[in-house]
Amino acid sequence: YFQPDTAIPALISGSLWNFGDGAYSGALNEVHAYEAPGFYDVSLTVTSQAGGCDYTLTKEAYVKVFALPTISFTVTPQPVRIPDTEIDFIGYSDADVILWDWTFYSTEFDSIGHSYFQNPRFTYPENIGGSYPVILEVMDANGCVSTMTQVVEIQDLFNLYIPTTFTP
Repeated sequence: YFQPDTAIPALISGSLWNFGDGAYSGALNEVHAYEAPGFYDVSLTVTSQAGGCDYTLTKEAYVKVFALPTISFTVTPQPVRIPDTEIDFIGYSDADVILWDWTFYSTEFDSIGHSYFQNPRFTYPENIGGSYPVILEVMDANGCVSTMTQVVEIQDLFNLYIPTTFTP
């Protein structure tokens, strides 16, 4: 949210924001979202109603936009079969991660567990096969958050009936 500190709106006949990323706005108070990481110079030019003079204030490197952390994770073993439903998750990131937040869901997308370790081990229900979503959310030292979803597969135990006798 950008707002000039000392400007009196009644004395301004026009304004122009330059956000440093190729975007401009003529509103006096403005909200702007940056799409790419980097440092941005921000300037505001106001035109006074008294004489039409232009005044410009530029703040160099006023906005710093951080890149989102790149994340991924592996699941081992996959798939698993009931009743052996213990799975290891290994989280990866290129960032200085300060929070690993894993949420393990049931087949109905209800939470059945959480972990805050980078590499957790989780045991799924031993009686219900299906596809189980896992969401990993990480926060880096800059407060940037990335989220990734993957599905793990729990296979049902197959029962095979073999008769002990045969009648023609």
